[in-house]
Amino acid sequence: RVIVAPLIDIIVDGFDTSFMEGSHWQSPASLSKFLVDMPVISTGMASYNLSPSYRSATLVLDRKMVSEDIIVNADGDALKLLCMDVPVLDMVLDNNSNIRPHPYLPHVGAVLRVLCQDRIPLRWVLEQESENNWFVSSATIL
Repeated sequence: RVIVAPLIDIIVDGFDTSFMEGSHWQSPASLSKFLVDMPVISTGMASYNLSPSYRSATLVLDRKMVSEDIIVNADGDALKLLCMDVPVLDMVLDNNSNIRPHPYLPHVGAVLRVLCQDRIPLRWVLEQESENNWFVSSATIL
């Protein structure tokens, strides 16, 4: 299914505020914490950091163009696409690391905020998982 609708907000499980409700776009560190999952396994004696990945999210699209009954989910690949295709390792900010962040990282939050705030039309290709659950296959700015 193909629809054209603006992105209004991004909701990530485990956060009290959505992307637009919070201040997640204001700094690369906040954006990284919001969008990137850094799983850690604790074994009692030591802990192991697993590979980071983009989180899954629920996307809020303009309800004038998409029924309220439809829930649009974005997996890590779809979130990466919305983040200007910046690789997840380049989205990770670690205070102990000397790795230079991706040059786009400081701008990703601003781009996402403008997409949501200015209601920029996007062309969404969605795949249906169940009656009301859809997953983003691709998205393009019009």
